[in-house]
Amino acid sequence: MRLSSVIVSLVSLAATSLATPIERATLPTTLNLPFNFTYLFTATLEIGKPSNPIQIAGGTLLNEPVVAGTITGPAVNGTIQGGFAHPSVYNTTMQVPGIDLYGVTNDNSSFYIHEAGVGLTYEQVTRIELYIGESRYSELSNGFILATVNPISNRTIAYVEGYLVQNTRGQVS
Repeated sequence: MRLSSVIVSLVSLAATSLATPIERATLPTTLNLPFNFTYLFTATLEIGKPSNPIQIAGGTLLNEPVVAGTITGPAVNGTIQGGFAHPSVYNTTMQVPGIDLYGVTNDNSSFYIHEAGVGLTYEQVTRIELYIGESRYSELSNGFILATVNPISNRTIAYVEGYLVQNTRGQVS
């Protein structure tokens, strides 16, 4: 069988699979996942007045200053001193959110957060890169931080809930 035939077959199979919605009743009620989710924090972002939109290929880039905020939770607490949100909007609905923040923890450690993801305005899922200069926060770099971004309707405040995703299966021998 030629490679092009295999590729066409795989594309046809994938298209058929994607065209058929999965019924919730057919999904298992419990999953034996190789990782766990641990709640880390909720960040509250105060969003300032956005600048004029910038036209980009296929959409618009928005720049919204983050003028203040807080981070509270079992893993880290602190004050967001500033930053900006810069979502890209395509076809007026699909967004590629980006957020960059800086601040200080309650124990005076500086931090920087870079967040990127995908999703509609009120259904965004992101990955966070969190940099804190203290070893007591090293556990936060032992996996991925996934988050939801939930702006309120007038987009002056957004809530970000962060979860650490870690491998629970350990080393395979």
